[in-house]
Amino acid sequence: MAGSTFSRIKTWIAGQTLTASDLNAEFDNILNNLDPTGIDDESATNATAQATKDPYAGSSLVKAVSLEEEIQEIRYILKQITGQAYWYVDPDCVSSKGSYAADAEASDTYVITLDPVPATYYVGMVINFKPNTANTGACTINVNTLGAKSIKKHHDVDPATGDIEANQIVTIVYDGTNFEMQSQLGRSDLCRIKTGTYTGDGTEGQAITGVGFTPKYVKIWDHITSEVDQEIFEKLDQSWGNFIVQHGIIPTHEHRSLPDKINSLDADGFTVDDAGGDAAPNRDTNSYDYLALG
Repeated sequence: MAGSTFSRIKTWIAGQTLTASDLNAEFDNILNNLDPTGIDDESATNATAQATKDPYAGSSLVKAVSLEEEIQEIRYILKQITGQAYWYVDPDCVSSKGSYAADAEASDTYVITLDPVPATYYVGMVINFKPNTANTGACTINVNTLGAKSIKKHHDVDPATGDIEANQIVTIVYDGTNFEMQSQLGRSDLCRIKTGTYTGDGTEGQAITGVGFTPKYVKIWDHITSEVDQEIFEKLDQSWGNFIVQHGIIPTHEHRSLPDKINSLDADGFTVDDAGGDAAPNRDTNSYDYLALG
């Protein structure tokens, strides 16, 4: 390492005359070599700035024998702590600024660019990012062109559609293979409930909207204001075709399967049908209550 050691200019002997020129030259030599150019040389290039030395190579302590080795051992330890290739800790890393970026892709193959640039993925690497689009099932992220890695929830499960929402701040941690989500899911697996009222129009296909989600179950009955017998219609997302279960008011038809009552469960509600005979649950001008679960 340049500048770490230096030799005296002149070897003095007893009785020799010390001149002002000799003294100035000797002090200049000392001052020049005390300038920390030797330390600066350790960061002169990318290669030297990233050189490390394992102080515990072979499972035993290996003591540094020079300032150069001391710096390389410190650099090695800091690299293990920060995951950064450089021996110094960048202020952006300390403030966590370097672990956040926004995605600008138009799909769920997320791409972000961190600053400072990480040298590689490493176990325990934490990233916060803001996706530009919601996910549709399995998705990936590519950080600084280091390669696309799958994002998982619950350790090793692909996210369901909507688990990552657009503009949600998502926290992920690299496990050596995938990035595991640490932030809350954008969607909830808890049951969503919607109740409401609509008026029949006497057609074979009136769309009831405003539910806010795709129902898995819908129950419909007359909107009543007094005690009265009535029919109830139920449909599950598992029901075949446009069949429903009707709970009737005639003893012989208390429970039966019928088509053309609730035709479908839709993205924002459901579609009702009067079966071509101005009948419930879409009788013209008749009011109905409904319960939707999803």
